[in-house]
Parts: sequence; structure tokens; C-alpha cells
Amino acid sequence: MDIRLGMAMFSPLVHDIIFSVFLWLIPVLYSHFIGNMLDFPVHFKKGWLFVKILIGIVLLQMFWQFIEVRCNCLPFPNIYGYILSPFTIILLNVVLAILVAKSKSPVKWFLFVGPISILILWCMPVLKLYAPSEHMNRELFLVINFPIVFLLLGLLIEGICFSFALTYQSKLVFIEKNKMQENYNLQLEEDLDKRTQQLEIKNKLIEAEKISQIELTFQKKIAETEMTALRAQMNPHFIFNSLNSINLYTLENDTESASEYLSKFSQLIRLVLENSKNSTITLKKELETLELYIQLEAMRFKEKVKYSIKLASEIDTQYIEI
Repeated sequence: MDIRLGMAMFSPLVHDIIFSVFLWLIPVLYSHFIGNMLDFPVHFKKGWLFVKILIGIVLLQMFWQFIEVRCNCLPFPNIYGYILSPFTIILLNVVLAILVAKSKSPVKWFLFVGPISILILWCMPVLKLYAPSEHMNRELFLVINFPIVFLLLGLLIEGICFSFALTYQSKLVFIEKNKMQENYNLQLEEDLDKRTQQLEIKNKLIEAEKISQIELTFQKKIAETEMTALRAQMNPHFIFNSLNSINLYTLENDTESASEYLSKFSQLIRLVLENSKNSTITLKKELETLELYIQLEAMRFKEKVKYSIKLASEIDTQYIEI
């Protein structure tokens, strides 16, 4: 609208960046998104290699066109703008559509609609398949009668389809997680039933004093198994918050804080995994784990958390086990 109606809201540099960089960069990022989501580097190695070559050509075109537009030296603008310029993008989306159709992922049809929408809408200005209506507003047609509008509309549709794909994939992951949990619960119930039956048979064959001992041993093993499982699982909410904090430091270009946070986070995970192997650990290891956890929380809340760990002098942390 700014260009077609002469509104002069943005500088020519902004226009050049949008038309020479933005409209080229988004299809490149979408291509990487589709390839990684459907594991093209694993399932279609040759096809993904061809896609990477096309992406390289598109990036070269992007820089070339930006320089030429800024220098006002674009040769044959009609031929380049309508034929040569979109050819690589069109070929890239054709290849992506073919690879998506061959994929076995359940979300592939959501991703298939995206490249097809760009192909159809980007080719419409070239093929002159649109025409103004008799009752259409002149200013509106002046804005719509612009190849960039069709590309932006295709990118919008592609983005919406990708959102549906992510949502559907999350739903599939949630369903699979519930199934695994149900199977795990059933397996635990079956194992518990088998052990209970074995215990009842032993109860009939041994003396009353041995019965209590067997029950005590059995309960202790169950407790140890549950404790081991609990130690091996870190709080998903805590992990999610920690990864978000690392991502935030990265986006803010605070590499030092991100590195420090990641180092403490990896140390905490290592300690949890090491401690989960044993039924008891020393108080010293427990305090190290606790201090790392509090340090991470303090960093996440921008040092709003203040803490101190006080130990009586007579406590031997290397001897006491918990």
C-alpha cells in the first residue's frame, strides 16, 4: 500500500529490504522448517541435498537482487522480475512438495498445502490469471494488482498450515505419551500381580516369622524401585524453564550468562543421574545438588533469590548418608 498509493510511510531502504531480503528469506526458513520437521536429511538424503543447493542459489539471488535494487542497475527488470526471479523459488517449492508427498509422517498434508499455495499464488501474476472486477475499487485493485501481494498471501497460508502441522504433531505426541503411560501402568500391575501371587505361594510354604521378613524385603525392593525412578526423572517444568532461560540469554546475546547457566544445568543433570544409581548418597552430594538447583533458580529470577546454607561444625557431610 505504501508503494502503490505513494503514502511514503517507509524509506526506500525498508522497501528494498522487504522485496530483496524478506520475501526470499522466509521461503528459505520455511524449507528448513519442513525438512527438519519431516527428517528429510535422514529419509531423503539426495532430495535434501538438491533442496540445499536450491537454497544456496536463492540466497545468492537475494544478495544479488538487493545490491542491484539499491544501485538501480537491474538488467531486464521485466524478464528478471517475472521469469528468472521466481523460478528458483518455484522449483524449490515443487521439490519440497514432492518430498512432502513421499513422506510417511501423519502431518505431511498440512505441510504439503504450504508449498502448493505459494506455487499457485506466485504463478498467478506471471500467468495473468487475475483481472479487475467492474465494481472493484480502483485503489484496492491498485494494491492487489501487485505480484508481491500474491507471494505474501501464499506465505501467510503456508504459515497457517505450518501452525496446524505443529498443533497436530503435538496432539500425536500427547496421545502417544498417554498410550505409553497406560502400557507402563498395565505392565506394573501385571508385575505386581505376579509378585503378589509368588508371595502368597511362599507364605503357605514358610513359617510365620519368615513371612514377615519376605514381605519386608518385597516392600523395600518396591520402595527402592520407586525411589530410583523418581530420582531418574527431573521435573519437566523445571527443565522447560531452564531451557527457556538459556534461549532467552541466547536471544539477548548474553553468551556469558547462557554459558554459565548451561554449565550449571549440565552439572545438575549429571549429579541427578549419578545419584539415581544408588539407594543412598552422602550429605555432601545432596548439598551440591541442592546448591546447583538454587543457583539456577536465582539466575532465572535475575538474582531475586537470596540463600545461604549453614552447617553445624559437628556435622560430617562426607560421612552422613541420606
